Amino acid sequence: MLDPPNVRGPWDHYRLDGLTRGEGWAVHEGNIKAIFFDDKQEVVAIEHEDGFRVSKTETPAFSAYLLPFSFPIFGFLLPWGLMKVFVWVGSGFTQKSI
Repeated sequence: MLDPPNVRGPWDHYRLDGLTRGEGWAVHEGNIKAIFFDDKQEVVAIEHEDGFRVSKTETPAFSAYLLPFSFPIFGFLLPWGLMKVFVWVGSGFTQKSI
């Protein structure tokens, strides 16, 4: 069986071996000064040359998307239901009893 060729590319410049948690990896390319990683070697923050740091944000929970979705539903059902109740009570006062 043949060994795969030793493919080298631009990604070899960006190895994460030997980094410890919270240690910034100096990049100095473009406007980026350093990149910070966690234990899983996932990017948690990027620091710009001017000192501005962009941190990783977590995805909101599914319930956070349900709340705004429920506003139009309840914004229609609540007034509609109240009007039905008012008409029902009002019609009870105006109709003749048997």
